[in-house]
Amino acid sequence: MAFPRPLTAPYAGSPSPSPASAVIVITTFNRLPLLRRLIASIEQDSSGAGGVVVVDNASSDGTGEFLASLGPELHGREGREIPLRVIRQPENLGGAGGFRAGIAAALSDESLIPVPVSERWAWVMDDDVEVLDGALARLCKRGLTADVIHGQRINPDGTDFFWRHRLDPATGIHLPLPEPQRSAPVTETNVACFEGALISARTVELVGLPDAQFFIASDDTTYGYLASRRVRVVVCDEPLLRKTRSQKSVSLAVRHLNDSSDLSRYYTVRNRALMKGYIEREGELSPFAFAAGTALTAAKELVRTALVEMPGAMSSGGATAAGRSAVKSLRAVGAGLKDGARLSLRPLPLQTAPRPSAAEARQEEPPAALSILLLGASGFVGSAVRTEAERRGHRVQPWAAPRLAADALEQSALPDALLSALKSADAVVNAAGLASPDGAQKAALFGANAVLPGLLADACAASVPPVPLVHLSSAAVLGAGRLSAAAPPRPFSDYSRSKAEGEERVRQAGGTFCILRATSVQGPGRRTTERFVRLARSPWASWASDSPTPLTSVTSLARLTVGLAEDLAAGRPVPPVVLQPWEGATTRTALEAARGGHSGRPLRLPRWAGCLAVKAGSLAARLPGALGQRSAAVSRRLDLLWFGQSQADEWPRAHVLAGPSDIHEMLRSAGR
Repeated sequence: MAFPRPLTAPYAGSPSPSPASAVIVITTFNRLPLLRRLIASIEQDSSGAGGVVVVDNASSDGTGEFLASLGPELHGREGREIPLRVIRQPENLGGAGGFRAGIAAALSDESLIPVPVSERWAWVMDDDVEVLDGALARLCKRGLTADVIHGQRINPDGTDFFWRHRLDPATGIHLPLPEPQRSAPVTETNVACFEGALISARTVELVGLPDAQFFIASDDTTYGYLASRRVRVVVCDEPLLRKTRSQKSVSLAVRHLNDSSDLSRYYTVRNRALMKGYIEREGELSPFAFAAGTALTAAKELVRTALVEMPGAMSSGGATAAGRSAVKSLRAVGAGLKDGARLSLRPLPLQTAPRPSAAEARQEEPPAALSILLLGASGFVGSAVRTEAERRGHRVQPWAAPRLAADALEQSALPDALLSALKSADAVVNAAGLASPDGAQKAALFGANAVLPGLLADACAASVPPVPLVHLSSAAVLGAGRLSAAAPPRPFSDYSRSKAEGEERVRQAGGTFCILRATSVQGPGRRTTERFVRLARSPWASWASDSPTPLTSVTSLARLTVGLAEDLAAGRPVPPVVLQPWEGATTRTALEAARGGHSGRPLRLPRWAGCLAVKAGSLAARLPGALGQRSAAVSRRLDLLWFGQSQADEWPRAHVLAGPSDIHEMLRSAGR
């Protein structure tokens, strides 16, 4: 994808931001004087931002006490109150972790500002800047059509701070935009800067949250790159922020080098491994060019030390201080290269939609204890749901699923004791079902997967008031192709047809319900997981395309299930169908994780060979009888193993409810 691109093409993205729809997101760590100055500038700004979120990365300099003294609002001009939300991190998670938490809160906390979450913008910034009076209002009046918007920054002395860059994906190097785009009033780019970027809710919906693994350095560059492949990212000439911390700098013919720290130097080099993973995920990696880019990045950091920092050390402490600075810089760069290489040698949980924890993104009061009627509580998924519900303080009524005939149509087919327990429950979770994807058509399949959900939904809807129902279905109802909660069922086997019939019966019952389409759920003790681990360790372990695969952990599914029950019971809006979110696994990383500590790597098949084998299997699936069904199942498994399956990211709150990804760690544990 070439950048810059002309801005003449129509763009149907988010509506232009308004000051009231912008939530300022600040990350701070032990820089209280700078933070005070920034907060004062926000209170004096005539633009009137909608709200402020401050993420305190476990500061120890009085920042926590200062933020607590501010109360729930800042006091803007003319007595205007600006809602303030403070997030205190248990430890320093760096700028990446701070912005992850802050953006999540700004774009998911419905009570923060009176603007729908889908129409909000997060205006992100560090603590070493101040807001220019009226700048946000001036920017908004320009009506820019983009989903990530950058203004300009000015230095403490009033000169322009240059930032008009793009990313070369081949080398992973940050380069200045060429003329005339560098001087244009507005131009498109493919990077972001977390010191002044306005990020729409739509961007976070499509891209996800920043990856906290970066800690500092390259997190915003990588995020902007990912965003540019899904939305429009622009930079304009409107000054928005003034830097309040002076930096030493040297201007070269092709670069402008500012002073840095050894910590920043280390992460700049180390995080090349994370950036590489994302560029590879997007299909734009050039391994040799990127390796050359890493060497150039390391060299640039050493040049920065020699030209920017060593002269200052020499003038203040002589040759000894300058030499000490050079040695520390070399060590930081060397450690970054070493740790980056280590990261490249193990599966990285790269996620285009990194998941915040519930405490990070929801920041809600703990839900009231519920009485949850749980069917299938002794099964693989049901037992995990029960454990999670009880961990949260809910009372679980476990219930064995009754066996029903395929032609049972009346609620009377359900035991009276079950109906009585249902009416007294705050929520019902149906985790029961017959998990037999390869099974031939049997009455038991439809009785368990279609009839029982339908009768349960009828009983829940008929109760006064209606009892909320969370019905666990399967993404198998969608067959091949992109997974989506909005897609109609495309069943291809008796199992998927029975699950699709169950979904339809739940819909027809009405009431308060949510159908949760679980993807390929894995966990300790499950036979499918054990088979996958054995395959990953075998010589047959292989992949043809390093693409997303819908492998997910049973603990994430349990968190999501209980969270949906809580939301429904509390009257929060929940879509009728929710797809279990992707956890960041790809065909390659899942196999490598499942190998545990075993040596070697899975084989990379030529893409054409994998396609040929899958096509042969799909042709054999047309054979009549059990042979055709078995061929269809084998072909489908090979397709998933080698090519994975993408899925839509349609309801951001699903990531919040599911919590942090743990699929790779679970597979590693199973593979040991």
